Parts: sequence; structure tokens; C-alpha cells
Amino acid sequence: MEIDVWVPIKPVAKQRPRLARRRRGRGNIAYTPIPTKNFETAVAEHVRNQIGCVPMFGEKPVCVRIEIHTDGFNINISHAEASVRPVGVRGDLDNIVKSIFDGLNGVVWNDDKQVEAMDVSFVGVPRKGTLYEGD
Repeated sequence: MEIDVWVPIKPVAKQRPRLARRRRGRGNIAYTPIPTKNFETAVAEHVRNQIGCVPMFGEKPVCVRIEIHTDGFNINISHAEASVRPVGVRGDLDNIVKSIFDGLNGVVWNDDKQVEAMDVSFVGVPRKGTLYEGD
């Protein structure tokens, strides 16, 4: 199974969470900025309208390729043969990449916004019980 969807929405970079003071009580509240939230909602609605409401890949690992254009982006998603996430590595792949890129800011490049292409994946031996048959 494979999904190939064109999303005609201008891409928006995810903004960092914002903090707001509580009116009563102690502490702060973290929230996603409105432009980011609106973009995420619009993407979800558009893709849901194209493929339906049920997650097509369930819990199985997937391969994702995204091509970003000025007026939208193309998303290609397909099944991965197996999970190759190394044992002991926690976190989402995109968040790991964000941390690595932020660590390289000012060292390898001035800012990670200079990165214009990437191909990132976990590499390892398939975990026991994670080989998947094609649909």
C-alpha cells in the first residue's frame, strides 16, 4: 500500500512552543502558536479528505518522502519492511533530527534553515516480531 498526496497549502515552519502565565495559580502553560496549529489542522483535513479517516498504516513502520514547493507539497508514504530502530534509542525521528541540527547551529552552519534536503532513517537489525508482510 502506498499514499501519494499533493497538499496545495503553502508550507509553514513549526514554531517553537510559547509560554503564557496562568491567570490564577502558579506556573506557566505551554501552547502551540496559532499559525502552526492552523497549518497542522489544514494539512490533517486535506489529507483526511483524500485518504479517509482511518489511519491506513496503523502501528506498522512507514517510509515518508516529502517534496516541498512554493504552493504546496507532495507526500509519499509507504510501508517499511521492518522496524530497524536501534534498541535503546527513544524519541521520534524528526525530534532527534531537530536536536542534532540545533547542536550543529553555529558549528557546521549558521542556522539549520540552510538545510535544503535530507534523507534520514534508523539503521539497525529488525527487531524480533517486526517483519511485516505486504498488504
